[in-house]
Amino acid sequence: MTLLLAVLLHDDGMDIIYFWSSIFMVLLPIGAFSWLTWLLIKRYRQEMREKGEGRGT
Repeated sequence: MTLLLAVLLHDDGMDIIYFWSSIFMVLLPIGAFSWLTWLLIKRYRQEMREKGEGRGT
């Protein structure tokens, strides 16, 4: 029964689902780590500016 359902659900329309899920699996971690890196750099620059040791404008 499970094999029959798997065969019936796997048609040409499933290819687009596999494509977008693979794109999502790649972009989600990249986006999350980029956002965290941006927050850390922002916090670091703020602390350096408060100490007067940074090269702030």
